[in-house]
Amino acid sequence: MSKTNRIFLALLSAVSLLAPPQAIAHGQYGHEFRTGLEASAALTYRSADLAEEVDDYRISGALMGGESYREEQGLNLSSAHLTGFYQPQKDIQVAASLAVHSHDDNYEIELDKALISWQPALTKGIFLIEAGMMSTLTTDSASRHADTDLVAEPSLVSDVLWGRHHRDLGLRATYLLGGWTVGVEAWNGDGWPAADRANAFSGYLAYNIALWGGNLSNRAWLFRADAEDREDDRFDPGHNHSDDLEDLELPAFTGHTQLVGWDLDWKKDLQTGSLQISMRLTRSQSEGDLTLTGQAFPYENAYTAGLVLGAYRYEANTFYVRAEQIELDNDFNADITATQIEAMGLTGNYEPWKGLLGWQRQTGDQFAIRLEAVVSRHQAGSTEKALNLGVIWQSPLL
Repeated sequence: MSKTNRIFLALLSAVSLLAPPQAIAHGQYGHEFRTGLEASAALTYRSADLAEEVDDYRISGALMGGESYREEQGLNLSSAHLTGFYQPQKDIQVAASLAVHSHDDNYEIELDKALISWQPALTKGIFLIEAGMMSTLTTDSASRHADTDLVAEPSLVSDVLWGRHHRDLGLRATYLLGGWTVGVEAWNGDGWPAADRANAFSGYLAYNIALWGGNLSNRAWLFRADAEDREDDRFDPGHNHSDDLEDLELPAFTGHTQLVGWDLDWKKDLQTGSLQISMRLTRSQSEGDLTLTGQAFPYENAYTAGLVLGAYRYEANTFYVRAEQIELDNDFNADITATQIEAMGLTGNYEPWKGLLGWQRQTGDQFAIRLEAVVSRHQAGSTEKALNLGVIWQSPLL
């Protein structure tokens, strides 16, 4: 184990011993099962493209894929959801959600969630079993949507490590007791970073502590996935989102990926509003083979990602700032030419970053407006700047 890995794992161990747990908010597990229908949508006007061409959004040094498409200039439907809940009996709930996204002047409707939840009555704690199509709850970096999140701009961490949005068939068990939350998940193995129904599992441990007059939420987590011939199909001509890019050759990855992370959220109510500071620290390591034009090369990588977000809410206004950076380290354990490495998009060990300043104002029970100034560097020597102006709508329908 490398020195960097030892330091990172030591940090994860230390945070779980910081202090005795206090009362924890149950979040989605503390609500009553219900029957209802709700909808949300986010429209965003962007002043400039994140990349000039569809295939330019390839971060040098990163294996990418999933739904991490470029952000386009002009008015776009960033995200929209229609979600229904049905409670056939006291301890069971069925939920399903349809999502709409636009990429490169195309719209796609997809099943974002379809699961059944069972919460038996216990004398102590809360126990929940969920099964179906869903996203991992290890970290919120794995599932971000512009219509439900504070920030419209996609996260660099989400794009590189999770293909922007993890979604897979799975089974999850969660137990809450005395302020602790522990969860384990098993997956079908089709959601990025897994592929071709390979093995995938994950788990997380969370608790809250009182700190500096506020509440600090701690979450340590792990996600491990295998992949068989995982390809970056964002530019495939048959994949609805992109132009015909038949000459673009990208490698296929076969091997395993392990992510470990530490998520922190500190919140405090002030006399003039509320303050939130969040941090996401993630270490991702992959080992296996990369295949390009029929030739396989032994390969391993280590990605270290950090994200910090600060938000201040005053009356109907929320002001926020977010900064993130990823250190990308690739290693080929075989003879390989510089031309082949360049074709894979893995030239050099690069550190892409993105920062933004934002403001959101609630204009009623259902609507909010949002303005963001974004600066991003995903390729060496190229810095992108853009303004995002958008509208958010959220409403219960039944």
